[in-house]
Amino acid sequence: MTGQLVELGAAEGLAYDFDRAVLVNTFDAHRLNQLGRAHGLGSQMHERLMRAHLIEGEVVDDVDTLVRLGKEVGIPPDEARKVLAGDAYAADVLEDTREAQALGASGVPFFVLNRAYGLSGAQPVDTFLSALREAAAAPGTATR
Repeated sequence: MTGQLVELGAAEGLAYDFDRAVLVNTFDAHRLNQLGRAHGLGSQMHERLMRAHLIEGEVVDDVDTLVRLGKEVGIPPDEARKVLAGDAYAADVLEDTREAQALGASGVPFFVLNRAYGLSGAQPVDTFLSALREAAAAPGTATR
């Protein structure tokens, strides 16, 4: 599976290096991502965490590393450290986990489309396009 993900990523200009990735508990990284969302930096924080973990081999359950990564995208270090020292955003992460499981997530990567459709694993671009079209055509979906 990782070989397919590396190949698909390379075709999109992403240089995944799973040999460097350190398997850790990512709960605090997810809490930091929630803090990023609160600052309007959710996408940037998510991308920074993914790059750190999957490309740079950073240990993303280390508080100092997480504070540094947050700072790089604009999260105040003192605020990040305070969140990581307590249980802030834990309920949000658990709710995201429950929602993902309800959509069929059993691993990563897993993509949620229109808060109703789940797409599991690294997929070719055509598969994503088809799923996006299906999600957009679903009843009750607003189009822009």
